[in-house]
Amino acid sequence: MVSDLQLTSFACASDLDELRNLHVNYMSQAVEKAEKLRSAALLSGRVCLLICDEIDILRASGKNLGATHDTSIYASCVRELARSEPASGGVEDDLKNLVEVANRVADFLADIGLLDVFVDHVAGLLNIDAIRSEVDDLLLHRCLHVWYMFSETYLRGLLASLDPAVHVDGSGAAGYEKGNVNQTVLDCATGPPLGHNQYLSPLVATCFSPEMSLRAGFLSYADSIITYMPDWESLPRDRGISSSITSAFGEAVERGRRDFSGSDDPEWIWLRRNSIGNLSLRWFANLDSAVTSANASLLHTGILCNLSESIRKASMISLGYGQFGLWPVPRLLSLPDYGRYGSAALGEMLRGWTSDHDSEAAIGEHSPLNWLCVDCATVASRDCMSRDNALGLRAPWEARIAWAPHPFNFLGGRHQGLRRRTDSIRARTDLPAVAVTRAAPISCTPIEADDQINIVVTKLLALVGLSPEPGLVGRLDMQGWGIEPRVCAECDFAGRRAQMFMLSVGCARLGALLPDELMKSWTQLVEKYAYRLFPAVQVRLLVQCDCVPLWVADVLTGGYEDAGTSCGLSPCLASRNPMPSTVMWDHPDEDEQYDETLLRKRLLDQAAIEARSYAEIMVKNDWLSVVTQPISNL
Repeated sequence: MVSDLQLTSFACASDLDELRNLHVNYMSQAVEKAEKLRSAALLSGRVCLLICDEIDILRASGKNLGATHDTSIYASCVRELARSEPASGGVEDDLKNLVEVANRVADFLADIGLLDVFVDHVAGLLNIDAIRSEVDDLLLHRCLHVWYMFSETYLRGLLASLDPAVHVDGSGAAGYEKGNVNQTVLDCATGPPLGHNQYLSPLVATCFSPEMSLRAGFLSYADSIITYMPDWESLPRDRGISSSITSAFGEAVERGRRDFSGSDDPEWIWLRRNSIGNLSLRWFANLDSAVTSANASLLHTGILCNLSESIRKASMISLGYGQFGLWPVPRLLSLPDYGRYGSAALGEMLRGWTSDHDSEAAIGEHSPLNWLCVDCATVASRDCMSRDNALGLRAPWEARIAWAPHPFNFLGGRHQGLRRRTDSIRARTDLPAVAVTRAAPISCTPIEADDQINIVVTKLLALVGLSPEPGLVGRLDMQGWGIEPRVCAECDFAGRRAQMFMLSVGCARLGALLPDELMKSWTQLVEKYAYRLFPAVQVRLLVQCDCVPLWVADVLTGGYEDAGTSCGLSPCLASRNPMPSTVMWDHPDEDEQYDETLLRKRLLDQAAIEARSYAEIMVKNDWLSVVTQPISNL
């Protein structure tokens, strides 16, 4: 039991140095594992509550509407809000609630024989030497990770205790199966960043900023991928992919760690954040390896909706921060900064969870969107994918966290984002009464930077042997598209509006106009190659510019709002032909050839042309040399 004195001492402390001293005092006296666990819960829980206070201040200020939309459901269930504003106890009551979570975690883990391993992990993250010496940034980072471990473990225990007979089981009825893209990921990792496409490229845009040197930016990208690999290693889908990627990036990352791990330069603080975050990811790898994912296939259980406000807040923020797995900001962050970071990371993860909560359930993998009731999931989907969210004022570093390019969710074959949006448009739009395409020779002419809408549509359809009938392009209604992507003058190019229109809404609208059999083959091809089909756009994902997350947010929210949202991108079990999905479907190999040349090579060659053009104009030869060679050469 936590004594009243301990509880009161931590509840009354709001200064990080005071909390350090309290933790060091109690942890130094802790002998039993239970005592260490309680001390870890008091420190991490109190720090998490302080971060939630910062988020509440941010929301109340009305000055960061992006954060407001990202956290719209973090405090309480929307059904509760519909009745009355939930009451909040004092800090001591809130902290007492979090300590009770830690007690429940201890009981759950003792039953499955993992308590000792868990205590070793949290005590290691909050060891006395680290807490004494770490800068505030890393103290906050450590505490968020420890509470992430408490929260998700607690929620998995709650989930395992549910009676599946009274909940909707999503196994065996996936409208959209989850794609196994391991080989594509590995192909990306062994090539230059220009070819990293849909499964790794989001990390590039998120991981570096104009504040970073080229080497720091791309090493941060590679180091973040390796840091995240424990999440893959414990799952059946891994099939050796994590070790292969680590091998591809490992030498460059190790050089970077040797050169800069002891650096006092804040530009390299992400190295320390990654090494700390890796410990929490390894805990969940242990948990996944030892425990069957009990009831992970249940949809919208509402276990998060039955919690007290303090537990829900701390759980939502730590889940978003921990599962995001990226902590690349190249400067020291303060407590208020962590409120902004926590909001942005939660928004980004909600955009991820909403894309595949149904297909995750189908294969028995956890998605926190399924821990919310369907009403909360629907509100979260609407708010996190809205234009108001995209236009909400954020500092540049916040925007990079909140709005990664998301090609694997928005456009890629892993979650069939394009197919989902195409089906949604079809469901509310009358299909054409006349043919909109005609047969044409199959051909590949990559899209160039100055190509406009007619040429872009013609080239995309030619990939599958189609050409547009007169009037088709007009039906896509680019003229009525009310979004002007926020591309800066340095990153702009002649065909920017047309090509970003197609990425945002045009491809989904075009797919919705095609007959069924053509729609399926065409959307699958577009999902497979994604941003690579638009080389000039893909090049702009790799530049260290503050405009990247702004135009990315414009493109993505335009597409989401055009297609509409439900409890995610698609309502659960909404497919006309749900199919059993006990394993992921193997994503088709990238073996399409045109005139005996692989499509991926043609697209990479065109991306290199666009990169050289950009580098010549902007005098960025150093950047060109980095993006056109494998990361291992850094």
